[in-house]
Amino acid sequence: MNASEFQGFRDQFGLTTEQLARLFDVTGRAVRKWLAGDAPVPGTVVLLIQIIRLFSDVREWLNIETPTLSTSTQ
Repeated sequence: MNASEFQGFRDQFGLTTEQLARLFDVTGRAVRKWLAGDAPVPGTVVLLIQIIRLFSDVREWLNIETPTLSTSTQ
């Protein structure tokens, strides 16, 4: 997972750097490095992200809101 994909996860669920740090039990500095592409996102974090995206009950347990699909009419 690259920095852009990690940022996409953050944006998808509307999480702050601090919330991501708590979620993955890391420092805010580690999260900022992942977001900037200065350090690789660890495989365990990538796996957790995949689980969070797949299972709504995990999102509920972690108290992460399910993103809504935006529908634009033009």
